Amino acid sequence: MTATTADPIVVSAITPTPLRWGLALSGGIVVFVATSELWRGVWPISIVTPFFGLLLGTALAAGGLLLVGALFGPDETWSIEPGHLTVQQSLRRFHGRRQYGPANIASVTLAVSDWDDGPPGYRIAVDLATGRRLRSPVFASEARARAAMAVLTASD
Repeated sequence: MTATTADPIVVSAITPTPLRWGLALSGGIVVFVATSELWRGVWPISIVTPFFGLLLGTALAAGGLLLVGALFGPDETWSIEPGHLTVQQSLRRFHGRRQYGPANIASVTLAVSDWDDGPPGYRIAVDLATGRRLRSPVFASEARARAAMAVLTASD
């Protein structure tokens, strides 16, 4: 099936549920094990308390970051139509939807992200009239990103 001009180009970056559960489980294990094993070195206060406090604080920070990643991983979908952009973002049960038209969009450029372990990623960078810059999720190919740019910069 080929895309027509009426079909929007959709690109999204959604954190999969198994990844969220894996991050939450890993973070929970790190926090639990670090607290249960290192707490005896922190309390009661002794000469080794600063050393074990530093280890415990580092472990709690690492586990906490894993938990934050599980809770606040990105869920963003861009829908691109001629001259119009709709960005949907969600964070668990909270959803936001913003629409941008030709009056809001100042410029559209192609942004290339070079990765060490794979092919480059292509994004669209949209500069808004307010000075804010939006960066799209990664497109599958450069041709798809350029096609989306052409659709976005086209008039109705």
